[in-house]
Amino acid sequence: MQYLGSKYRIGERILTQISGKCSEQKRFVDLCSGTGTVALAAADSGYEIICNDLQPYSTAILKSMFVEPTACINDLLQSLTGLGGDKHLLGKGRQFLAESLAEESSYFEKFEENDWPWEKYAKFCNETEISNGGEVDDGNYDLFSKYYPNTYFGIRQCLEIDFLREYADSCSSPAKTHVLAATISAMTYAVSSTTHLAQYLKPKNQSSVEGLYKRRKISLINMVIQGLEKLSEMKNRPIAEAVHQMDYLEALDLLNLGPDDIVYVDPPYFKEHYSRYYHVLDTFYLYDYPELTFNPRINDVTVGRYRKERLISDFGKKAKVRSAFNNIFVKIGQSGSTLALSYAQTSLISKDELISMASSLGLRLISHEGFVIMHSGQGQPRNQQVEDYLLLFRRN
Repeated sequence: MQYLGSKYRIGERILTQISGKCSEQKRFVDLCSGTGTVALAAADSGYEIICNDLQPYSTAILKSMFVEPTACINDLLQSLTGLGGDKHLLGKGRQFLAESLAEESSYFEKFEENDWPWEKYAKFCNETEISNGGEVDDGNYDLFSKYYPNTYFGIRQCLEIDFLREYADSCSSPAKTHVLAATISAMTYAVSSTTHLAQYLKPKNQSSVEGLYKRRKISLINMVIQGLEKLSEMKNRPIAEAVHQMDYLEALDLLNLGPDDIVYVDPPYFKEHYSRYYHVLDTFYLYDYPELTFNPRINDVTVGRYRKERLISDFGKKAKVRSAFNNIFVKIGQSGSTLALSYAQTSLISKDELISMASSLGLRLISHEGFVIMHSGQGQPRNQQVEDYLLLFRRN
């Protein structure tokens, strides 16, 4: 999936540095796994892996990648192929969007015919009725159809997302996990936003409307099928010892760490929290018709339509980030494990302060490597090269 904190570009380089210093360790504990790219590189390097992440949507991604058997995928592909007609999309309480679906389809057909009434489509988007949250779960599958039409996704796409959630719940446990994960992945590529899901793009002019069309014509059902096909073709798929959804401190206490373990920590780098950037994915995974946060300044729900209950990491709070790292260093020192810490020069704490803090708590720096990568400007023209660095620590 598209992911702001992904180490996909440098995962193999990170593992080359770790394995060069930690050849005697056998187990790789990825404490803040995200989408599992570093854990995958660790498995390819021969380590046994354990994954953990606090965000609910990450659980689906990680379990699909590393835990659930894939024998069911061929049956899933046969079942999903051919689905997605109006009969399926407008079922389970979603009939109220029938007229909007027909209107959206008519605009899209005109675009393909080079007869694009973009101003009418913009008005259609801006006047779409949207729930302000806190709906009652009455057994229907209409959450996205009520909460997000013509915001993060188009009309048909919202119907597809609700249908896919309905379909996933009809599946057995392994198949359900794979469908949820594939849908979450597809959502990050089809979303009407920049590089995340913190806010959605609005139809402001002809160019922006054309951009929305290009995203909203994407079929999420087709993308889910493509994702499942890729997973089924994955050779030598690594299997994790476990995937957990825990707070980092809870995980450090419960995982029975020792000298044979490498604990890889890639925490949030900045004050904006991942639950803000990916709240829509958590809502899909939890499917709980949440209350939305209210902004008194505009006397309405927040522009990003955020969940009222969101997970906030101490690593993203200036007042608590030092305490969070202190906890990491103390727990690692007690366990005797090797700590591999990824961080960036633009983060809330400097590299020198982290090294000093670790040293004062009995951990010595055994390796320091830097990786210059491009950090996204999140839709703004401010992409910049940033040094991500990898620090390896062991108990004195």
